[in-house]
Amino acid sequence: MTHHRRPRPQDLLPATRPHATGAAVRELVAGRHVLVTGAAGSLGRALARRLAALRPAALHLLDVDEGRLHAQQLELTGAGFTDASSVWLTDVRDARALDAAFAHAAPDLVLHAAALTHGALLERFSAAGVMTNVWGTQNVVRAAHRHGVRRLVHVSGAAAAHPTSVLGATQRLAELVVRGQDGLQAASVRVGAVLGGRGSFWDALVHQAAAGLPVTVGDPDAARRLVTPDEAAGLVLEAAALIDRSGGTFVLDAGERVRVLDLVHRYAELAGLPAPRVTATGPTPGEEHHGAPVGPGERPRPTPVDRVLRCPPVTRPPGFDRVLARLYAAADDADEPRVRRLLAEQHGGLAARADDDAAPDDHVPRSGPGPALRVLGPVPA
Repeated sequence: MTHHRRPRPQDLLPATRPHATGAAVRELVAGRHVLVTGAAGSLGRALARRLAALRPAALHLLDVDEGRLHAQQLELTGAGFTDASSVWLTDVRDARALDAAFAHAAPDLVLHAAALTHGALLERFSAAGVMTNVWGTQNVVRAAHRHGVRRLVHVSGAAAAHPTSVLGATQRLAELVVRGQDGLQAASVRVGAVLGGRGSFWDALVHQAAAGLPVTVGDPDAARRLVTPDEAAGLVLEAAALIDRSGGTFVLDAGERVRVLDLVHRYAELAGLPAPRVTATGPTPGEEHHGAPVGPGERPRPTPVDRVLRCPPVTRPPGFDRVLARLYAAADDADEPRVRRLLAEQHGGLAARADDDAAPDDHVPRSGPGPALRVLGPVPA
Protein backbone atom coordinates (compact mmCIF):
# COMPACT_ATOMS: atom_id res chain seq x y z
CA MET A 1 0.00 0.00 0.00
CA THR A 2 1.38 3.40 -0.98
CA HIS A 3 1.48 6.03 1.74
CA HIS A 4 1.41 9.69 0.75
CA ARG A 5 2.47 12.53 3.01
CA ARG A 6 0.46 15.72 2.95
CA PRO A 7 1.97 18.05 0.34
CA ARG A 8 3.60 21.28 1.45
CA PRO A 9 3.04 24.63 -0.29
CA GLN A 10 6.55 24.53 -1.78
CA ASP A 11 5.75 21.20 -3.42
CA LEU A 12 3.21 22.91 -5.67
CA LEU A 13 5.38 25.81 -6.84
CA PRO A 14 8.40 25.97 -9.17
CA ALA A 15 11.51 24.62 -7.47
CA THR A 16 14.02 27.10 -8.93
CA ARG A 17 13.60 29.65 -6.14
CA PRO A 18 16.50 30.95 -4.01
CA HIS A 19 16.30 30.36 -0.27
CA ALA A 20 19.83 31.18 0.91
CA THR A 21 20.35 34.13 3.25
CA GLY A 22 22.91 36.67 2.03
CA ALA A 23 25.86 38.08 3.94
CA ALA A 24 24.20 41.49 4.34
CA VAL A 25 21.27 39.90 6.17
CA ARG A 26 23.58 37.95 8.46
CA GLU A 27 25.45 41.15 9.28
CA LEU A 28 22.17 42.98 9.93
CA VAL A 29 20.88 40.39 12.41
CA ALA A 30 23.86 38.78 14.13
CA GLY A 31 24.40 40.09 17.65
CA ARG A 32 21.38 42.45 17.46
CA HIS A 33 18.12 42.60 19.38
CA VAL A 34 15.30 41.81 16.93
CA LEU A 35 11.53 42.06 17.46
CA VAL A 36 8.86 40.56 15.21
CA THR A 37 5.23 41.70 15.47
CA GLY A 38 2.61 39.25 14.24
CA ALA A 39 5.13 36.54 15.17
CA ALA A 40 2.40 33.88 15.48
CA GLY A 41 1.18 34.38 11.91
CA SER A 42 2.40 32.32 8.98
CA LEU A 43 4.88 34.92 7.74
CA GLY A 44 5.88 35.95 11.27
CA ARG A 45 6.68 32.34 12.13
CA ALA A 46 8.76 31.97 8.97
CA LEU A 47 10.62 35.18 9.78
CA ALA A 48 11.31 33.97 13.33
CA ARG A 49 12.71 30.66 12.08
CA ARG A 50 15.12 32.38 9.72
CA LEU A 51 16.11 35.02 12.28
CA ALA A 52 16.82 32.45 14.98
CA ALA A 53 19.35 30.77 12.68
CA LEU A 54 21.22 34.08 12.21
CA ARG A 55 22.32 34.29 15.87
CA PRO A 56 20.67 37.51 17.09
CA ALA A 57 21.51 38.64 20.61
CA ALA A 58 17.79 38.33 21.38
CA LEU A 59 14.70 37.46 19.35
CA HIS A 60 11.46 38.93 20.69
CA LEU A 61 8.15 37.51 19.46
CA LEU A 62 5.08 39.74 19.78
CA ASP A 63 1.50 38.66 19.04
CA VAL A 64 -1.98 38.35 20.57
CA ASP A 65 -2.38 34.63 19.84
CA GLU A 66 -1.15 32.87 23.00
CA GLY A 67 -1.57 29.36 21.60
CA ARG A 68 0.51 29.96 18.49
CA LEU A 69 3.06 31.97 20.46
CA HIS A 70 3.50 28.94 22.70
CA ALA A 71 3.90 26.67 19.66
CA GLN A 72 6.47 29.07 18.22
CA GLN A 73 8.36 29.10 21.52
CA LEU A 74 8.44 25.29 21.59
CA GLU A 75 9.66 25.10 18.01
CA LEU A 76 12.48 27.58 18.52
CA THR A 77 13.66 26.66 22.02
CA GLY A 78 12.25 23.21 22.78
CA ALA A 79 10.64 24.55 25.95
CA GLY A 80 7.43 26.31 26.93
CA PHE A 81 6.97 29.76 28.42
CA THR A 82 9.20 30.80 31.32
CA ASP A 83 9.83 34.12 33.05
CA ALA A 84 12.83 34.52 30.76
CA SER A 85 10.89 33.93 27.52
CA SER A 86 11.23 36.75 25.00
CA VAL A 87 7.56 36.71 24.07
CA TRP A 88 5.06 39.54 24.30
CA LEU A 89 1.31 38.92 24.46
CA THR A 90 0.62 42.37 23.08
CA ASP A 91 -1.84 43.92 20.64
CA VAL A 92 -0.29 46.45 18.25
CA ARG A 93 -3.52 48.46 18.59
CA ASP A 94 -2.72 49.01 22.27
CA ALA A 95 -0.24 51.89 22.14
CA ARG A 96 0.65 51.80 25.83
CA ALA A 97 1.28 48.05 26.00
CA LEU A 98 3.28 48.22 22.80
CA ASP A 99 5.37 51.07 24.16
CA ALA A 100 6.10 49.04 27.29
CA ALA A 101 7.19 46.04 25.20
CA PHE A 102 9.58 48.18 23.15
CA ALA A 103 10.98 49.80 26.27
CA HIS A 104 11.81 46.40 27.76
CA ALA A 105 13.01 44.67 24.57
CA ALA A 106 15.03 47.65 23.28
CA PRO A 107 15.14 46.23 19.73
CA ASP A 108 17.65 47.32 17.11
CA LEU A 109 15.61 45.82 14.27
CA VAL A 110 11.82 45.52 14.06
CA LEU A 111 9.91 43.46 11.50
CA HIS A 112 6.29 44.53 11.64
CA ALA A 113 4.21 41.67 10.22
CA ALA A 114 1.09 42.06 12.40
CA ALA A 115 -1.90 42.68 10.13
CA LEU A 116 -5.37 41.57 9.14
CA THR A 117 -5.17 40.28 5.56
CA HIS A 118 -8.37 38.34 4.80
CA GLY A 119 -9.91 40.47 2.08
CA ALA A 120 -13.48 39.21 2.30
CA LEU A 121 -13.63 39.63 6.08
CA LEU A 122 -12.23 43.16 5.94
CA GLU A 123 -15.00 44.17 3.54
CA ARG A 124 -17.39 43.43 6.41
CA PHE A 125 -15.16 44.67 9.23
CA SER A 126 -13.43 47.70 7.79
CA ALA A 127 -13.05 49.34 11.22
CA ALA A 128 -10.99 46.38 12.44
CA GLY A 129 -8.83 46.68 9.33
CA VAL A 130 -8.14 50.34 10.04
CA MET A 131 -7.41 49.78 13.72
CA THR A 132 -4.96 46.92 13.11
CA ASN A 133 -3.39 47.73 9.75
CA VAL A 134 -3.16 51.52 10.00
CA TRP A 135 -3.44 52.52 13.67
CA GLY A 136 -1.40 49.49 14.73
CA THR A 137 1.32 50.40 12.24
CA GLN A 138 1.38 53.97 13.50
CA ASN A 139 1.81 52.69 17.06
CA VAL A 140 4.73 50.51 15.96
CA VAL A 141 6.38 53.37 14.07
CA ARG A 142 6.05 55.73 17.03
CA ALA A 143 7.36 53.17 19.50
CA ALA A 144 10.29 52.40 17.19
CA HIS A 145 11.20 56.07 16.93
CA ARG A 146 10.80 56.66 20.66
CA HIS A 147 12.97 53.75 21.71
CA GLY A 148 15.85 54.14 19.28
CA VAL A 149 15.14 51.35 16.82
CA ARG A 150 17.77 51.41 14.09
CA ARG A 151 15.68 49.86 11.32
CA LEU A 152 11.98 49.12 10.81
CA VAL A 153 10.53 46.83 8.14
CA HIS A 154 6.79 47.05 7.51
CA VAL A 155 5.35 44.00 5.73
CA SER A 156 2.73 45.23 3.27
CA GLY A 157 0.94 43.48 0.43
CA ALA A 158 0.48 43.64 -3.32
CA ALA A 159 -3.07 44.92 -2.77
CA ALA A 160 -1.57 48.27 -1.70
CA ALA A 161 -0.50 48.93 -5.29
CA HIS A 162 -4.11 49.14 -6.52
CA PRO A 163 -6.35 49.91 -3.51
CA THR A 164 -9.72 48.61 -4.75
CA SER A 165 -10.59 46.93 -1.44
CA VAL A 166 -10.49 47.68 2.27
CA LEU A 167 -7.42 45.45 2.52
CA GLY A 168 -5.57 47.36 -0.18
CA ALA A 169 -6.66 50.76 1.15
CA THR A 170 -5.49 50.03 4.70
CA GLN A 171 -2.20 48.58 3.47
CA ARG A 172 -1.56 51.67 1.33
CA LEU A 173 -2.33 54.01 4.24
CA ALA A 174 0.02 52.00 6.45
CA GLU A 175 2.78 52.44 3.88
CA LEU A 176 2.23 56.21 4.00
CA VAL A 177 2.39 56.13 7.81
CA VAL A 178 5.78 54.39 7.61
CA ARG A 179 7.10 56.92 5.10
CA GLY A 180 6.23 59.87 7.32
CA GLN A 181 8.57 59.17 10.25
CA ASP A 182 11.77 61.24 10.13
CA GLY A 183 14.95 60.02 11.76
CA LEU A 184 14.15 56.33 11.35
CA GLN A 185 15.40 53.92 8.71
CA ALA A 186 12.07 52.45 7.68
CA ALA A 187 10.46 51.04 4.58
CA SER A 188 7.56 48.86 3.48
CA VAL A 189 7.98 45.55 1.66
CA ARG A 190 5.10 44.37 -0.52
CA VAL A 191 4.67 40.63 -0.35
CA GLY A 192 2.45 38.92 -2.90
CA ALA A 193 -0.05 36.15 -2.23
CA VAL A 194 1.40 33.66 0.26
CA LEU A 195 0.46 30.04 -0.42
CA GLY A 196 0.14 28.48 3.01
CA GLY A 197 -0.72 31.65 4.88
CA ARG A 198 -3.32 31.45 7.63
CA GLY A 199 -6.83 31.83 6.24
CA SER A 200 -5.60 31.47 2.67
CA PHE A 201 -6.78 29.34 -0.25
CA TRP A 202 -4.36 26.67 0.97
CA ASP A 203 -6.38 26.00 4.14
CA ALA A 204 -9.57 25.50 2.15
CA LEU A 205 -7.82 23.28 -0.40
CA VAL A 206 -6.31 20.99 2.25
CA HIS A 207 -9.57 20.63 4.17
CA GLN A 208 -11.90 20.18 1.22
CA ALA A 209 -9.66 17.76 -0.68
CA ALA A 210 -9.10 15.55 2.38
CA ALA A 211 -12.83 15.50 3.20
CA GLY A 212 -13.85 14.62 -0.35
CA LEU A 213 -15.69 17.91 -0.74
CA PRO A 214 -15.76 20.07 -3.84
CA VAL A 215 -12.85 22.49 -3.84
CA THR A 216 -14.26 26.01 -4.06
CA VAL A 217 -12.32 28.61 -6.03
CA GLY A 218 -13.28 32.01 -7.36
CA ASP A 219 -12.05 31.44 -10.92
CA PRO A 220 -10.39 28.09 -11.71
CA ASP A 221 -8.64 29.54 -14.76
CA ALA A 222 -7.20 32.48 -12.86
CA ALA A 223 -3.40 32.53 -12.50
CA ARG A 224 -1.65 33.90 -9.42
CA ARG A 225 1.89 34.84 -8.50
CA LEU A 226 2.50 32.92 -5.31
CA VAL A 227 5.24 32.56 -2.72
CA THR A 228 5.61 30.26 0.27
CA PRO A 229 5.94 31.73 3.77
CA ASP A 230 9.61 30.73 3.97
CA GLU A 231 10.37 32.18 0.56
CA ALA A 232 8.61 35.44 1.43
CA ALA A 233 10.44 35.65 4.77
CA GLY A 234 13.81 35.22 3.07
CA LEU A 235 13.09 37.98 0.56
CA VAL A 236 11.72 40.33 3.24
CA LEU A 237 14.98 39.96 5.17
CA GLU A 238 16.98 40.62 2.01
CA ALA A 239 14.97 43.81 1.50
CA ALA A 240 15.54 44.76 5.14
CA ALA A 241 19.28 44.74 4.56
CA LEU A 242 18.83 47.27 1.72
CA ILE A 243 16.91 49.89 3.73
CA ASP A 244 18.57 53.25 4.24
CA ARG A 245 17.36 56.70 5.25
CA SER A 246 15.83 57.34 1.84
CA GLY A 247 13.09 54.82 2.63
CA GLY A 248 10.82 53.89 -0.24
CA THR A 249 8.86 50.74 -0.90
CA PHE A 250 10.34 47.39 -1.83
CA VAL A 251 8.46 45.01 -4.12
CA LEU A 252 9.08 41.27 -4.24
CA ASP A 253 9.02 39.53 -7.59
CA ALA A 254 6.91 36.42 -7.00
CA GLY A 255 7.91 34.92 -10.32
CA GLU A 256 5.70 33.24 -12.88
CA ARG A 257 1.95 32.89 -12.53
CA VAL A 258 0.49 29.53 -11.52
CA ARG A 259 -3.02 28.56 -12.59
CA VAL A 260 -5.33 27.88 -9.65
CA LEU A 261 -6.84 24.77 -11.24
CA ASP A 262 -3.34 23.34 -11.76
CA LEU A 263 -2.61 23.84 -8.05
CA VAL A 264 -5.74 21.91 -7.09
CA HIS A 265 -4.94 18.92 -9.31
CA ARG A 266 -1.27 18.93 -8.38
CA TYR A 267 -2.17 18.86 -4.68
CA ALA A 268 -4.54 15.90 -5.14
CA GLU A 269 -1.94 14.02 -7.16
CA LEU A 270 0.80 14.46 -4.56
CA ALA A 271 -1.57 13.59 -1.71
CA GLY A 272 -2.72 10.40 -3.44
CA LEU A 273 -6.31 11.64 -3.58
CA PRO A 274 -8.78 11.30 -6.43
CA ALA A 275 -9.12 14.34 -8.63
CA PRO A 276 -11.50 16.63 -6.74
CA ARG A 277 -14.54 18.34 -8.13
CA VAL A 278 -13.97 22.06 -8.48
CA THR A 279 -16.75 24.58 -7.88
CA ALA A 280 -16.35 28.12 -9.21
CA THR A 281 -17.87 30.63 -6.79
CA GLY A 282 -16.99 33.82 -8.63
CA PRO A 283 -14.98 36.68 -7.11
CA THR A 284 -15.41 37.23 -3.38
CA PRO A 285 -15.92 40.69 -1.87
CA GLY A 286 -12.59 42.45 -1.54
CA GLU A 287 -10.78 40.18 -3.98
CA GLU A 288 -8.01 42.02 -5.79
CA HIS A 289 -7.90 41.61 -9.56
CA HIS A 290 -4.53 43.27 -10.16
CA GLY A 291 -1.61 40.85 -10.15
CA ALA A 292 1.16 43.45 -10.34
CA PRO A 293 2.44 44.76 -6.98
CA VAL A 294 3.33 48.12 -8.57
CA GLY A 295 0.81 50.93 -8.86
CA PRO A 296 0.35 53.74 -11.39
CA GLY A 297 3.28 56.15 -11.39
CA GLU A 298 5.54 53.86 -9.38
CA ARG A 299 8.81 53.10 -11.12
CA PRO A 300 10.46 50.04 -9.60
CA ARG A 301 14.20 49.76 -10.02
CA PRO A 302 16.39 46.71 -9.63
CA THR A 303 18.45 46.23 -6.49
CA PRO A 304 21.58 44.14 -5.88
CA VAL A 305 19.25 41.36 -4.69
CA ASP A 306 17.54 39.18 -7.27
CA ARG A 307 13.72 39.40 -7.13
CA VAL A 308 13.74 42.49 -4.89
CA LEU A 309 12.78 45.78 -6.58
CA ARG A 310 12.65 49.25 -5.10
CA CYS A 311 10.20 52.10 -5.73
CA PRO A 312 11.37 55.63 -4.86
CA PRO A 313 9.72 57.22 -1.81
CA VAL A 314 6.64 59.37 -2.29
CA THR A 315 5.45 62.37 -0.31
CA ARG A 316 2.43 61.99 1.92
CA PRO A 317 -0.56 64.01 0.66
CA PRO A 318 -1.42 67.32 2.34
CA GLY A 319 -3.67 66.96 5.37
CA PHE A 320 -2.76 63.31 5.83
CA ASP A 321 -2.73 63.53 9.63
CA ARG A 322 -6.25 65.00 9.61
CA VAL A 323 -7.41 62.18 7.36
CA LEU A 324 -6.03 59.64 9.83
CA ALA A 325 -7.62 61.38 12.81
CA ARG A 326 -11.08 61.22 11.18
CA LEU A 327 -10.54 57.63 10.13
CA TYR A 328 -9.41 56.54 13.60
CA ALA A 329 -12.38 58.24 15.26
CA ALA A 330 -14.85 56.48 12.95
CA ALA A 331 -13.11 53.13 13.34
CA ASP A 332 -12.98 53.42 17.12
CA ASP A 333 -16.73 53.98 17.08
CA ALA A 334 -17.16 50.89 14.83
CA ASP A 335 -18.92 53.16 12.31
CA GLU A 336 -18.47 50.86 9.31
CA PRO A 337 -20.26 53.01 6.68
CA ARG A 338 -18.23 56.08 7.60
CA VAL A 339 -14.95 54.17 7.72
CA ARG A 340 -15.56 52.82 4.26
CA ARG A 341 -16.57 56.20 2.92
CA LEU A 342 -13.42 57.82 4.33
CA LEU A 343 -11.31 55.09 2.78
CA ALA A 344 -13.05 55.60 -0.57
CA GLU A 345 -12.29 59.34 -0.40
CA GLN A 346 -8.59 58.49 -0.29
CA HIS A 347 -8.71 55.68 -2.83
CA GLY A 348 -11.08 56.21 -5.72
CA GLY A 349 -10.83 52.60 -6.82
CA LEU A 350 -12.55 51.35 -3.66
CA ALA A 351 -16.04 50.26 -4.66
CA ALA A 352 -18.91 52.12 -3.04
CA ARG A 353 -21.74 50.37 -1.22
CA ALA A 354 -25.33 51.42 -0.82
CA ASP A 355 -25.00 52.05 2.93
CA ASP A 356 -21.74 54.02 2.75
CA ASP A 357 -23.61 57.33 2.67
CA ALA A 358 -25.49 56.61 5.88
CA ALA A 359 -23.00 58.42 8.13
CA PRO A 360 -23.57 62.20 8.36
CA ASP A 361 -20.76 64.62 7.50
CA ASP A 362 -20.96 66.22 10.94
CA HIS A 363 -20.36 62.90 12.71
CA VAL A 364 -19.03 63.40 16.24
CA PRO A 365 -17.17 60.38 17.63
CA ARG A 366 -18.46 59.03 20.93
CA SER A 367 -14.92 58.99 22.22
CA GLY A 368 -14.73 62.76 21.95
CA PRO A 369 -12.13 64.95 20.24
CA GLY A 370 -8.38 64.37 20.29
CA PRO A 371 -6.18 61.31 19.88
CA ALA A 372 -7.59 59.32 22.80
CA LEU A 373 -9.24 56.11 21.69
CA ARG A 374 -12.12 54.83 23.78
CA VAL A 375 -10.95 51.22 24.13
CA LEU A 376 -7.18 51.29 23.97
CA GLY A 377 -6.29 54.69 25.40
CA PRO A 378 -4.22 57.59 24.09
CA VAL A 379 -0.95 57.38 22.24
CA PRO A 380 1.95 57.90 24.68
CA ALA A 381 3.51 61.34 24.30
